[in-house]
Amino acid sequence: MAIAADWSSLTSELVGLVADALLATGDVDCYVSLRAVCHHWREATADPPSPDPCFLPHRWVMLDSRAANVQDSRRLFLNVDMYTGSFVWKDLPVLRDYVSLAADNDGLLVLRGPRD
Repeated sequence: MAIAADWSSLTSELVGLVADALLATGDVDCYVSLRAVCHHWREATADPPSPDPCFLPHRWVMLDSRAANVQDSRRLFLNVDMYTGSFVWKDLPVLRDYVSLAADNDGLLVLRGPRD
């Protein structure tokens, strides 16, 4: 029988090194997810200073979810940074009745709504 690893017991130094590496590559989404794992990991990482441009949604675009036949409030975001190219689905009920018309690299969304 395999014993599951207790990831919350990682040392603060190791968690901090991982967090620093994520920020160095601009992978803020994974940094935020890392901080959400447990109280210990959140304490081991620095609170984002406000307003730090690093934590603004640069290089993320919201793709039109209708193309993927998504009928709920999830939206697909793509990081167009050449190093990460990551994507994430986020549940955004406030945008359920809106369609994305355009987006820019600084996180501005142009929306049309409500849907017909």
